[in-house]
Amino acid sequence: MHRPKIDWEKAELRKKQGTEQYAIFTAMKKMISIRKEISAFADFNNRELLHLDNEHLLGFIRFDHQRPSEKVLVVANFDVNPQYLDLSALSNKGFSAYSRFIDLYTGKKPSQHDERIVLHGYQFCWLTET
Repeated sequence: MHRPKIDWEKAELRKKQGTEQYAIFTAMKKMISIRKEISAFADFNNRELLHLDNEHLLGFIRFDHQRPSEKVLVVANFDVNPQYLDLSALSNKGFSAYSRFIDLYTGKKPSQHDERIVLHGYQFCWLTET
C-alpha cells in the first residue's frame, strides 16, 4: 500500500469528540464489534455477489455454512441520490419480496416501501430478516 506517513497529531484527534477523526474511528470500532458478533461475517468464503438491476448499488449475501438461515444482506449505495433495491429480484436467494429487515449497524428498520428498500446517498446497510 502506498500510504503517507501517519500524522500523529491528527491521529490523536480520534479521541476528541466532535472531530471527523473521532466519528470515523468510533464508526470503525462499531463495525468491527458487530462483525465479531455475527457468525455470517466470519471469512469462510461465505459470500455471494448479487447481480442487481441498479448500477449504483453493490450487494452481496454473507451466510454461516453451519446455520444457513443466518444470513446478512449487505447493500451499499455508491451514488449521492437515493436508490432503490428491488426485493423481488432476491426471491431466488432466499428472501421474499415482503421480507422485513433490520440494519445491524444502525439497529433500525430501513426505509421500505412495497417491495423496495430505499438507500439514501452513500448509505450502506447490513440487513438481517426480522
